[in-house]
Amino acid sequence: MAGVLEQLIKAAHNGRLPHAILLWGPMPRDEKTTLVIELSRHLMGLRRKLTKKDFHRQAADGLIIDFKMLQLDEKRFSKESLTVEQIEELDQELALYPFESVNRVVYIPNASLMTPQAQNSLLKKLEEPPANNYLILEVYKPRSLLRTILSRCLVLYLSKTEKDAIPQFEDYLPSLSNPDEAQKLSSKVAGLLATMETGRAAMLSEIKDLISERTPLSDEEKILVCAFALKEHRPAAARAMISLNDNPQKLSLDALYYSISNEMVN
Repeated sequence: MAGVLEQLIKAAHNGRLPHAILLWGPMPRDEKTTLVIELSRHLMGLRRKLTKKDFHRQAADGLIIDFKMLQLDEKRFSKESLTVEQIEELDQELALYPFESVNRVVYIPNASLMTPQAQNSLLKKLEEPPANNYLILEVYKPRSLLRTILSRCLVLYLSKTEKDAIPQFEDYLPSLSNPDEAQKLSSKVAGLLATMETGRAAMLSEIKDLISERTPLSDEEKILVCAFALKEHRPAAARAMISLNDNPQKLSLDALYYSISNEMVN
């Protein structure tokens, strides 16, 4: 968790942190929430002085006005889902300048509880994010959200243990532009990797040819598919490519070819 947090804080300080972040994976929700609160402590620039302990306590208790945790409200709305009315209520808050901070953070744990209407309403806010606002979503698996929401967020996988350090390919499929084509490419690459002991140079050439073929998938999506295929046969290389601190969509062709060719030699 510390590595992810450090990366996010560094990106924020360098002005490179997107205003929409999606956290997913098997890390327990309370640990994800702790990470979000600590990240918010650095993002918000609260004008009143609080110790780290007091900030975490007050944020969790809803006592920091510019940190909003959106949860089920069974008295006013629903005990089973996050409603479109709850999302639309954010409009007035997001339109105002933060009250006691430089930036406001809206955190939606278990965002998969949003109704389809609520997700569409949130999408509009992600398309034109208000200045001085960060929206952070948390889910167990991204497939529970609209693909268009995923495409507008920095997507980060949070593992429970080192064994979980690589997300499952199936969890990313719904966010790809053409899941059927992705499955086909994955099967082809896996077949080639399974024969890695022979014809190594020729196989790398074949993998390059597969990626070069014209398909509905973007280059970034093809790279991600290949990285997951590599996971089954060479987990060390896959782990290096799909690190916890990087957005998988930022992988490069050079990194892919290097990882595969390096595994062939070692």
